[in-house]
Amino acid sequence: MMGIRSNRTLVACGFVAPALYVCADLVAALRYDGYSWLDQTVSELFAIGAPTRPLVVVLFGIYNLLLVAFGVGVWRAANGRQTLRVTSCLLVASALLGVAVDLFFPIHQRGVSAGLTDTIHAVATAVQVLFIFIMVACTARLFTRAFAWYSLFTIIFLLSGGVLAGLAGGDLAANEPTPWMGATERMLIYAYSLWLAVLSTALLRRPPTGRSPTAN
Repeated sequence: MMGIRSNRTLVACGFVAPALYVCADLVAALRYDGYSWLDQTVSELFAIGAPTRPLVVVLFGIYNLLLVAFGVGVWRAANGRQTLRVTSCLLVASALLGVAVDLFFPIHQRGVSAGLTDTIHAVATAVQVLFIFIMVACTARLFTRAFAWYSLFTIIFLLSGGVLAGLAGGDLAANEPTPWMGATERMLIYAYSLWLAVLSTALLRRPPTGRSPTAN
């Protein structure tokens, strides 16, 4: 019984973590004078020299630790299902990568020449995005038909939104105005956050159906 309760707590972290992320984003944006939530990226909240960097690094660090806990909970709830185990590993890897990016590879503020950390930041972010697509695809058929359609919609939404965000990337690199770039990026991040919460809820409500313990 204690094992079941402890694992439910770990799985519930998948609901708490995205809620913390959204709160951290909103609070930091409000505390950063001159920052535009609509036009500037989340990464600029913890950029080198940003006044909100210490706060965001701490809050995002807690967020990533919660994701690690969620990943452990997903592994324990997998019951031999390989796709859930893959999702678990990618959750943990993405979280640890996020900690490394926040601490060691932040971007520079606008108007400052980009350096090696900016390049590594961009590559790490691309890897995290790849992890997200794999996770959503892996879990799509493990629950209800509604969850499968929701996962498909999430993938389509992330792909289309990613194209829009990518088009504005050149303007950011050139230190040009980036209208609505922040809003576009946040729609993508919040869509992933919502998916995490939905996955957590699905695991808490009941185990995946229609699969044997060894099914993919």
